[in-house]
Amino acid sequence: MAKLKAGKDAAFRAEIELFYMAMKAKALLKAIAWANDSPGDLAVAIGMERPAGYNWVKRGYIPVRAALLLERVAGFPLEARDMRPDADLAAYKARRCPHCDRNIYPPSMRSGCPSPHNYGRHVPRTVKPSTRVASPKNGERKATP
Repeated sequence: MAKLKAGKDAAFRAEIELFYMAMKAKALLKAIAWANDSPGDLAVAIGMERPAGYNWVKRGYIPVRAALLLERVAGFPLEARDMRPDADLAAYKARRCPHCDRNIYPPSMRSGCPSPHNYGRHVPRTVKPSTRVASPKNGERKATP
């Protein structure tokens, strides 16, 4: 019985994935039609290179970040959730670092300031690094006491 249920579950998941792929492909076609039937013009509308639009056609969908940018273009007929119904758009929402108030990018990063963290504690960017002793010039050796 468990194998039968697992088989039905896999078939159902495959059907859902097929449904999402069809929705993403339809959204891509609508977006390209909006851009005068040119995927390159669609990519240029959000400040990307022309080949990016043709890569979307090869893949069959618009990436999440591009969908979020396209959503903001004036007169664009689709929303990001229409172009990417399977993606968690909340994960791509702009976030700010609680320590330094910078944008956190990419969304997978937990903090916006990865470099100033020193052994698990936050070192604010406004703090100047410690003064370093100048190294000897021209191969001179520093006298040791």
